[in-house]
Amino acid sequence: MRNRGDRVEILGVDLDPVTQEEAVECALAFVEEGGPHQIWTPSISHLMLCRRDPDFAKVSRDADLVVADGMPVVWMSRLNRTPLPERVTGADLLPALCEAAAGRGYRVFFLGAAEGVADEVARRMAEKYPGLMVAGTYSPPVNFENDPIENEQTIRRVVESKPDILFVALGTPRQEKWIRRYREQLGVPVMIGVGAAFNFAAGRERRAPVCLQRWGLESLWRMIQRPKEILGRILRNAPLFFLLMLDQRTYRSQKSVLRRIRPVFLALLDALVAAGGFVLAYLLYFRWLAPDRDPFPNTGFTEIPAYSTLVPFVVIINFLVILGTGLYRRGSYRTFPALIRRTAVAASATWVFLIAFTFVSKEIFVPYLLGYSRGFFALFGVLNFAGLTLVRTVVRILETGLHRLGLIADRLVFIGDRRACEAFAAPLLKQPAFGQMPLGRIHFSSEGDHSEETLPDLGSLDELRKIVAARKIDEVVLADAVCTTEEIRLIVEICGEFKVRLSFPPKIPREIEPVFRIREIGNRRLLTVSGKDLNKIRSMNSAGYSPDA
Repeated sequence: MRNRGDRVEILGVDLDPVTQEEAVECALAFVEEGGPHQIWTPSISHLMLCRRDPDFAKVSRDADLVVADGMPVVWMSRLNRTPLPERVTGADLLPALCEAAAGRGYRVFFLGAAEGVADEVARRMAEKYPGLMVAGTYSPPVNFENDPIENEQTIRRVVESKPDILFVALGTPRQEKWIRRYREQLGVPVMIGVGAAFNFAAGRERRAPVCLQRWGLESLWRMIQRPKEILGRILRNAPLFFLLMLDQRTYRSQKSVLRRIRPVFLALLDALVAAGGFVLAYLLYFRWLAPDRDPFPNTGFTEIPAYSTLVPFVVIINFLVILGTGLYRRGSYRTFPALIRRTAVAASATWVFLIAFTFVSKEIFVPYLLGYSRGFFALFGVLNFAGLTLVRTVVRILETGLHRLGLIADRLVFIGDRRACEAFAAPLLKQPAFGQMPLGRIHFSSEGDHSEETLPDLGSLDELRKIVAARKIDEVVLADAVCTTEEIRLIVEICGEFKVRLSFPPKIPREIEPVFRIREIGNRRLLTVSGKDLNKIRSMNSAGYSPDA
C-alpha cells in the first residue's frame, strides 16, 4: 500500500498521484509482494456514489491503489492545488498490465461481462502480447453474487487457477464491492475492476477518440452509443459533482457570507410573518369572529390605521423580542422541541409587550388601539408563533439538506483514540443540522490503521499539516488528552498556521457539566461558568462532593 499521507483528497476520496506507468509499476510490486491488493479507478459517478452508499465508500479507504478515471477528477485536483499528474483509466490499465504480465510471466484471469466477451478479450490480449499466460476466463450469470452456490463456484474458479492479476468487469458498484468483500478469500495479488474495458478490448464497443478523452468528453461519446444508461448516469452525478467542486473552492467565503446573510434573511421573513399575522388576526377577529367590535367598519383594507401605522410598530417589537431570545443565532435550537420552546417564548413575549403598550402608550396610540382587545393580540400571538416555527423549520430543513450534501458545513477532523473520536462524531453524523461534517480521525504515530472503523482513519499525527492543507479543515478536535507536550505544540502550531479552530474537552466532572456553557473567544472555544451557576458548584463541594470520586 502506498503512503496515505501522499494521497490527494477529492470530495472525501483519497487518490494516489501517479501516472499510468507508475500505476503499472505499483501493480507489479504488489505481485512481487504477494497477498491480496485492490486497485480502484474512480470517476465522477464513483465519487458521487461514495456519498450515497457508505458500503461503497469503504472501497476508497481499503483500496491499495486509487487512480483517477476521468478528466473532471483531474481538473478538480488542479483547482485544489494538489494536482494529479494524469488520469489513469481501467480501459488503459487492462492492456498495459497485460503487456507487463507477458514480459514477466505473470498469470491473468478475465472475469465478467456478457457471455463470450471475456474469452474474446483473452484471445485478443494473447495475440497482441505474445507470452501472456491466461489463467482463465469466466462470464458468470447476472447477479451471481446473490446466489451462494454460484458465487462460491466463481470464487473457486479464480482461486484454483492461481492468477497473479484478476480483471473484473461486473459494472460499478458490483465489481468493487465484490472484490473488497472476497479479497482475502480470493488471495489474488492484484485485483482491479475495469467495467466497460472488456467491451472496448473485445471490440464490442468503440472507445472515444483520444482528443475527446483529453477534453473530458468521453462520457458524451458513450452517451451517443448508449443514451439511456449514460445520460441517466450523467444527470444523476455531474450536476452535483460540479456543485460540490464549486463549493469546495469557495466554501469558506460562502460560509462567511451566509453567516452574515442568514440573520438578515430570517429577519425579513420574520417581518413578513409579523405583518401578515397582524393583518390576518385583524381580518379573522374583527371581520369574522367579532364583526360588531370592528374599530374600522366599512374601511378599505389599506386605509386601516393598523395596516399603515401599527404594523411597522409590531414588526419592530417582534424583531427586538426575537433578537433578545437568540433565535437569530445559528445552532440556538438543535431539536424541534427546543425550537417550539424558543418560538413560543418569543411569540408570548411579543404579545405581552403589545398588551403593555396598550396601557403605557395609550395616549399616543388612542386612534389606533381603539377597539383592540387582549383577545385580538392573543390571536396574533398564536399566528406569530405558528409563522416563526414554520419559517425556522423550513430553513432548518434546507440547511440540513445542504449539510447532507456536504455544503456550507464546517469540516472537522478528530485527534485521539478511536472510541473517543467516534463518540464525538456520532451525533454529528446522525444529525447533519448541526452544520459540522466529520471527515475522519488522526491517530497518534504509535497506533496502527483501522480501516473498519466508523470514522475513517486519515493518517498519523505526523501527516496532520498535509491533511489540514489538502482537505481544507475548519476545526481540529482533540478528542482525548493522551498526547505529549510536543504533540500538543505541533497541533497548536498547525492550527495557527492554517487559521483552523482547535477544540478540546476539558476534564470536568460529569455531575457539573450541565452548569457550563460554550463560549467562543477569538478562534477558541471555552467552557465557561458564572453567576448563580458558581453557587451550584460551591454547594456541591460543601455537600462533600469530590471531583476525583
